[in-house]
Amino acid sequence: MTTDALYQKATDAVERQNYDYAIELLYQVIVQDPTNVKARQTLWLAEKRKYGEVGPSKVTAFFKGLGPWVASAVHALMGKPLKIMADCERYLMVNPLNAAMRNKLAQAAYEAGDVETAIAGYESAREVDPKNVNTLRQLGRLYKEKFDAGHGRDDLNLAMGRFEELLKIRPTDHEAKNTAQALAAQRAIDDGGWQTAEGARGLIRDEEAQAELEREERLVRSEDEMDREIQRLEEAIKAEPKRTNLYVRRGDLLLQKKRFKSAEESFKKAYELEPTNTFTRARLGEVKIQYMRTRIAQLEEQLEKGPDAETQKQHDQLGAQLEEFMVKEYRQRVSEQPTNMEVHHRLGQLLFERKEYDGAMSMFQKSVADPRYRMAANHMLGKCLVEKGMYDRAINMLKRAVEGAVVMNFMVKSVYYDLGETYEKMEDWGQAEQAYGRIYDADVGFRDISEKMDYVYKKARGQQV
Repeated sequence: MTTDALYQKATDAVERQNYDYAIELLYQVIVQDPTNVKARQTLWLAEKRKYGEVGPSKVTAFFKGLGPWVASAVHALMGKPLKIMADCERYLMVNPLNAAMRNKLAQAAYEAGDVETAIAGYESAREVDPKNVNTLRQLGRLYKEKFDAGHGRDDLNLAMGRFEELLKIRPTDHEAKNTAQALAAQRAIDDGGWQTAEGARGLIRDEEAQAELEREERLVRSEDEMDREIQRLEEAIKAEPKRTNLYVRRGDLLLQKKRFKSAEESFKKAYELEPTNTFTRARLGEVKIQYMRTRIAQLEEQLEKGPDAETQKQHDQLGAQLEEFMVKEYRQRVSEQPTNMEVHHRLGQLLFERKEYDGAMSMFQKSVADPRYRMAANHMLGKCLVEKGMYDRAINMLKRAVEGAVVMNFMVKSVYYDLGETYEKMEDWGQAEQAYGRIYDADVGFRDISEKMDYVYKKARGQQV
């Protein structure tokens, strides 16, 4: 029976309040199709209706859930996210109100490359435990990740909403505070006139009133409105010169307008008011990075109009300075934010570009612990090992990167591509064909995969190429 047919029978069973049968059918659906978010949500609904708001007794939940709980721990050690997801679902069948297991399911889904299921899992955990800081943080990060990838208004609003909820629980959380500010600034550019920004509230007034939310800020879209918003912020600063977030928001808008000197001054003032805020200090570094990038782009435009030795020299010198500064800046961010795996991962990328492979690997070995970077970090570790000529170890790392992946997205295809090239370097044509074949079967237009496949296919069979 197809998963569609199973799902239809399951929904019919839910309507008839035959929850045990519905749960059995829906579990079969998600085992066959782990990315079927709708089936998972229907499964959770059936479990909730079966047990109601109270859930089973603690004793019943413990004994019936012990097996799946142990299995999930074993599969976690083995690095098998799909198995973990199945274990978590089996556990939730007998204890659906366990938020920790829902979080574990969501994390496993993310590690498998299934962002939508991860979000659904974290949202279901939020329903059970709406004040869980980790759940809200992961949701904010995932919605922001989706927004950064697709620039969707809904994802931006959801990201802001989850970080705002986090700030109500933990008003001094730097990541939530700064991300909410950045998203508010982005929404100010993207959307709608002089409106009240409910989403811009999640910022804290001062140490005497940490639980009080910021007053509503305004949304702006056009260049003129941006200037008016900056003017409004300047007037607000005159009235309340100790409000750090006003300087940060003003600096964000000035930076987007490429008014680098003024942005730097605004961030400096914010940092003076809150010297422990490492995210604000990082913004000062970002001003310099954006300035140099803008200047490099201007020099490239000049070179496109006509070659010039002096302009080329300036371009090359500034490019080298930018590279040096970014490495220095991200080393400082790593030192200041030792638990922020995003800056570790970015420093690793910068060191890889400089061919400092051991240093890059040390960063990726840290960022791999964060589910957001597990696949990318293992991929980059594999690339480092390829550059060091350790092909057999590189292959193990690249395989680890795609282990459990259920969606053939761009990242997964990139890993398989590098895996195929590594097998080519070892002249293992059969394995190269298998690696390239994973891409070829899903997307024949990916890079030069058609040519790659033709080549290794013939080599694997001893044919003339």
